[in-house]
Amino acid sequence: MRVRFGFTRLLVPRYIVGATLPYVLLSLLMLTAVLFAQQAERFAEVILYTDLPISLMAGIGAALLPGVLVFTIPIATLAGIIIGFSRMGTDSEIVAMRAAGIGAGTMLWLC
Repeated sequence: MRVRFGFTRLLVPRYIVGATLPYVLLSLLMLTAVLFAQQAERFAEVILYTDLPISLMAGIGAALLPGVLVFTIPIATLAGIIIGFSRMGTDSEIVAMRAAGIGAGTMLWLC
């Protein structure tokens, strides 16, 4: 009788998520900063030349953030997954997974 542990079934997807997640988060941070700065530039004159309270400036920033995240989350996810799989391909980890019998569908199922 062979005992199957449940955590071994999630080992490869967890490894792939761990390999791509830092790139997704870094891409999200960088893209959000660039697009937020571009959107906030429209309000720069008002913010610099008037005495606005900090709470109002934070409110303006909070109002701009959802519109920026609508664009940056999908782009950052795509860029992070591409960079993560590219690194895994460069390190021959994808070849090792394929040699171990893990198919491409299993590797891409989470993405």
